[in-house]
Amino acid sequence: MIARKHRFNVLSSKGFEVFYRGKNLLIKTRPNDLTFPRFGVFLTKKNIPLSSQRIALKRLIFDFIDKKRVLSSSLNQDFLIINLAKMDKIRDNKPIIEKELEKAFNV
Repeated sequence: MIARKHRFNVLSSKGFEVFYRGKNLLIKTRPNDLTFPRFGVFLTKKNIPLSSQRIALKRLIFDFIDKKRVLSSSLNQDFLIINLAKMDKIRDNKPIIEKELEKAFNV
């Protein structure tokens, strides 16, 4: 899991531009005034009805960012990761999400 300083609460998506658009994920970015990147994950009850599954997806994304060294490759950016697809079980969709994140961040 990434450090708290690398996460931000998503309240609005104003000022973000599309960085990557896939079948399951949309990643938007904007510059920030900090010396490190920050990541936010936006999930809806419509796409993932169970809160435990939403938490599992957030953990999956933050763990991917930490393990694949995405933090060192991108500086001074805020990344907003939005789930587009309806998912019931995150465990079944884990390889698909990881492939999309690898493709988006070129890791």
